[in-house]
Amino acid sequence: MKTVLEVRDVKKVFGEGQAQVTALHGVDLTLEYGEFVVIMGASGSGKSTFLHILGGLESPTSGEILLSGAREQKFDREPYATQYRREKIGFVFQFFNLLSALTAEENVALPLLLAGASKKELRERAQEMLRRVGLSERRTHRPSEMSGGQQQRVALARALVHRPQVLLADEPTGNLDSQTSAEMLELLLNMRAELGQSIVLVTHDPMVATYGDRVLFFRDGKIVREHRNGAELSQREKAFALMDQLRDVTEVGAG
Repeated sequence: MKTVLEVRDVKKVFGEGQAQVTALHGVDLTLEYGEFVVIMGASGSGKSTFLHILGGLESPTSGEILLSGAREQKFDREPYATQYRREKIGFVFQFFNLLSALTAEENVALPLLLAGASKKELRERAQEMLRRVGLSERRTHRPSEMSGGQQQRVALARALVHRPQVLLADEPTGNLDSQTSAEMLELLLNMRAELGQSIVLVTHDPMVATYGDRVLFFRDGKIVREHRNGAELSQREKAFALMDQLRDVTEVGAG
């Protein structure tokens, strides 16, 4: 398989002197095209810091990131960081972060507008993404007129409308009920299948993690274990296996 994302020896240190805290201790990661990788770990394990570095929201202290084999230069510094996220990375957060004054179609089209796309391209690509997430009939509705699940679908369409190389998802089901969460995760699988989308998702929920191809467990700023979800297992069996591994990783760290 072909590699879309390669992370080499990424470290992150906050503060100086006696107040210095190391959040990441030389993390390495390889993500293949169309692969869905999930990151789990206890609070403070470094998983969200790592995701924010991948998205150019946080600067690494050292290390490098490569997309499609090319080393990203200054991806964490403006104005390059904005361009990096606008062109190469899609981001879905726990909170939908939609602009309340804009319609669903206008929210989805916003990244293309900032990139200077034509009105025709804005309309066509935004409507196409809304169709993919099942919200064509809601394209003229504003966020206040949509449910939480519908708003998160709009946020996903916005994250994918510029065809990013990697989609980053930070607890994307955290504000959704169990049924809506499952629908959102199935949608992510559809995007992977239809668009060949590569995905890195952070979650604390073992049931959410069952949707990934691989699960990486963080502890004390390191990847300490990797688990592949067995296709022969039921979702419930996968979730129990992940719960056991997460408990084991956490207890070892506490000891």
